[in-house]
Amino acid sequence: MQQNPDQVTRVNALIDGLLKTMSRPLRDRFAYAEELAPRKTSTRENLQGVFKVWISFWRDLLIIASRANTPLIHHDYEAVLRSLASEIPLSEIHAQLARLEDGFDQLDKNANTRLLTEVIVLGLPELHKPLPPPL
Repeated sequence: MQQNPDQVTRVNALIDGLLKTMSRPLRDRFAYAEELAPRKTSTRENLQGVFKVWISFWRDLLIIASRANTPLIHHDYEAVLRSLASEIPLSEIHAQLARLEDGFDQLDKNANTRLLTEVIVLGLPELHKPLPPPL
């Protein structure tokens, strides 16, 4: 299936932002949350798109960590996902997916987008080793 190059660029930027944020201190995590959900222009639709991409990434991580024989969505990030699977416990992967799915539901219930984004970003696991670059 062919994808729009602009869409691929956006998805990759969201995944790269997610990965970079997991190796950053709290100050940088707050800054990234503000970038994703600025006070005056935050839209629920934009955050739904962000959460959908992140859910699909964590799904791929769950597939690799559980050694399932299921095709990946983000196959360009397979080396990164394999590295993450060796560092992040399966229980934490499940917790991240649950947090994102709950956050996605909260957007439909008029949750404060900035606060919700901060909770999601601050709850990301901390990475302690460098990741390989995506393909």
